Amino acid sequence: MTIRKNRYQWTLASALLCALGFALLAIAVTDLRRINQSVKDSSQTQLRLLHDILNDELVAVIRSFDAASIQMADQISSGYHAEIGKRLELINSALPGVKTVLTRDISGQVLAQTGEDPELINTQSIFIPKPQHDHNTRLVSFSKQFTPSGELVLVLNYQVKGAGGDVLGVLQGRIDPMYLQEKFRHLRLSDNMTTGLAFEDGSILIIEPKFAEALDVRITGLGNSATQVTPEMFPDHVFASEVLSVPADLDIQIPLHLVTWADAGPLKAQWQDDTMGMLTAYLAFCALTFLMVSANANHQAKQLEA
Repeated sequence: MTIRKNRYQWTLASALLCALGFALLAIAVTDLRRINQSVKDSSQTQLRLLHDILNDELVAVIRSFDAASIQMADQISSGYHAEIGKRLELINSALPGVKTVLTRDISGQVLAQTGEDPELINTQSIFIPKPQHDHNTRLVSFSKQFTPSGELVLVLNYQVKGAGGDVLGVLQGRIDPMYLQEKFRHLRLSDNMTTGLAFEDGSILIIEPKFAEALDVRITGLGNSATQVTPEMFPDHVFASEVLSVPADLDIQIPLHLVTWADAGPLKAQWQDDTMGMLTAYLAFCALTFLMVSANANHQAKQLEA
């Protein structure tokens, strides 16, 4: 009878400890999933904030260039270079994100510019026609490079066409890299967030906080939230990206992507500490339970002997 009772006590204790262990495991797994989801949500929130602010500014730049390219057509044909210069000054003063603006004729000669900018002057505009565009469509392109000192040269190229669809020149504007960097710095939601701007080929143009090593890295699979960029550079980070877009009436594809890396490391480290503490307490409780059951069995055995 005593042996059967002891077996019952051991079985009951083991079953209760197993149930408690599975419950604690479920709590730990749930907490880890909650952390992962929280980091993903933070990354998406950061992306939406960046897109809402920067997309509006980019649209303002493109609409200004679109309107100016129409007005400059007659001025280029008539040789009114002074008027072109005045219009460029107005555009530059109205767009804080644009560093310098210039206009070229069809031969590439600079007709007017808002300031000395050798990097902009040396930037070639390349346009890729598409089948859906008719002869009168003004093509738009982006050029990017880095100076030997590592400064970004990001240029918006806008064709100037006459009424008959003939190309008369090019309107070019250099995006101010310092302005962009400050925007990304002020729009960061937390210190655990890294944000940036990437070109469609995966090259990183802007990253905040700044570190030079990132500029040598290419992102693969932009637009895929599951893509990671060299785990050595961003361990325990959740990556997300979203392309900058403009209204459909402009019919322009923007080769710029917003990117974010949300650092899950601190939260996971805290989860690991909490889980280890919970595991230690569970093991101590198991040991104490087995000692109590064993002591109780020994006590009953001694009573029977007496």
